Amino acid sequence: MAANRRVFAIPLLLFLAAGAGAIDFWQYPEAADKGSIFASCFAAALEISSPGLDGLDFSFSRPELCVDYVLPIGLPFALGLSLGPFEDSSFGVGIRPAYYANLDLDWLGLYFSYPVSIVFSEEAWIVKHGFGLGVRARIKDFFSLGAEIRPQFAGLLFAASFKLN
Repeated sequence: MAANRRVFAIPLLLFLAAGAGAIDFWQYPEAADKGSIFASCFAAALEISSPGLDGLDFSFSRPELCVDYVLPIGLPFALGLSLGPFEDSSFGVGIRPAYYANLDLDWLGLYFSYPVSIVFSEEAWIVKHGFGLGVRARIKDFFSLGAEIRPQFAGLLFAASFKLN
């Protein structure tokens, strides 16, 4: 099942590599400069449960609210908080450390994250963590649309994001 989810990451990386003139891992991207604060709502998810189109499940049922702060420390690290339901009867609170890559495109940001969440349910508390890869496309100076793939959490997530400063 996890291998099927990774299939979405390959076309995404090829698209980014073809469109970007250069990838710089040491410089802040223009779309996420140091001190930037983003408020995001991941409100739609595409989950893959088995090979083929029969296993695709698209839903709007689990919104996740996040606030990310791009730290002014010389490298494009970000730290964020997340809040939201994970399944029907569970709720999670988490942190979202991330690292931004500069694609030399002022309208597009690429980031790598490792979200860690504590999920509270009626039965037990569970810690969920795992690697994530995301893109944020700036539509206006303050508004962006994004997608993030987190195989250990919920597959491919879609978001609306607002730059607060």
